[in-house]
Amino acid sequence: SKSDIIKKRQEETNLERWGFKSSFQNPEIQEKYKKTALEKWGADHYFKTEEFRLKTKKYYLERWGVNHQLEIDQVKEKIKQTCLIKYGVETYLNTKHSPDSIKSYNRSKFEDEISSFLDENEIEHKMGERDLISPLLIDIYIPSQNLAIEYNGLYWHSEFKKDKNYHLTKTNLCKERGVQLIHIWEDDWKNRKEVLKSILLNRCKKSKNRIFARKCQVEEITTREIVSKFLNDNHIQGYSNYSTAVGLFYEDRLVSLMTFGFRWINGKKEYELLRFCNGIDYQVTGSASRLGFIFDRNSGLNYWWVVDGLRKHRFGYNKRKLVSLGYDPTLTEVQIMHSQNYYRIWGCGQDRWIWKKISNSLAASQ
Repeated sequence: SKSDIIKKRQEETNLERWGFKSSFQNPEIQEKYKKTALEKWGADHYFKTEEFRLKTKKYYLERWGVNHQLEIDQVKEKIKQTCLIKYGVETYLNTKHSPDSIKSYNRSKFEDEISSFLDENEIEHKMGERDLISPLLIDIYIPSQNLAIEYNGLYWHSEFKKDKNYHLTKTNLCKERGVQLIHIWEDDWKNRKEVLKSILLNRCKKSKNRIFARKCQVEEITTREIVSKFLNDNHIQGYSNYSTAVGLFYEDRLVSLMTFGFRWINGKKEYELLRFCNGIDYQVTGSASRLGFIFDRNSGLNYWWVVDGLRKHRFGYNKRKLVSLGYDPTLTEVQIMHSQNYYRIWGCGQDRWIWKKISNSLAASQ
């Protein structure tokens, strides 16, 4: 046909000029498009914008009376028939096929990176585990350690794509089955990969150095440079300002550290644990209790704002601070941040620990 002839000519011209059948396959053009999109919409593709999400939702509501295409009866029936033909069941969640044979499960390259790292360290695991908390899927499951791993891409796990209880629900369902779920966030994997690898090896009892905390000395650390370097090297969030630091020393080497400070929480000034970590490649068994802490409870839901591809603590973007920067005081924190093309990610809360005196000298210094 005439259209086929025109298409073939376009492909030949593009191959001769750019080396690709389509100009959009050209990395230079792709990068230029992303740059233009970021300047115009604050995202590298229009499909990732809140504007597109709202327009799509409006379209489906007006035409079909639903919020999403997967809620359309004809679409649901087509998915059902496809699953019956391919897997012999009405939904792929019911199949016992291996994840590799089910293309409905789109595994990211970062999940594959984590899997490869586990393989390198001879840690047996399953990808795309569907039975643990069915019908929900777990990215990586390590049965021998009762450990599960979720890789959370920032945009695809944001408030626009996931319910605010999504991550906490998965965590609690795993806990009910005696499994600890570790959430690996996209920005952490990209920027603090070695720290995360050390954490995974620690949880899998594969750390190069294993120490019992009872063999360590407990000392308050007064040199801020030591604390700063240790946190930047070993903590997933790096350094944070603090009031007091307490460490565990093994043969004069700092192997575990806790820092404390004051924060305003629900209108009250409270003294709280700010950072806690072991050194990379060190498993310090019993370090929390040796430093004088026992677990109390989880605080419940929390969230971050995603700014320039990084999760930022919400305290830095509360309404008072935003208004002080000149934003409209009649708008809420969420309205202001959304107007600037920022979005939230909901977490799983924070663990609350209770501190007990470990020595009279240390207690007096608090």
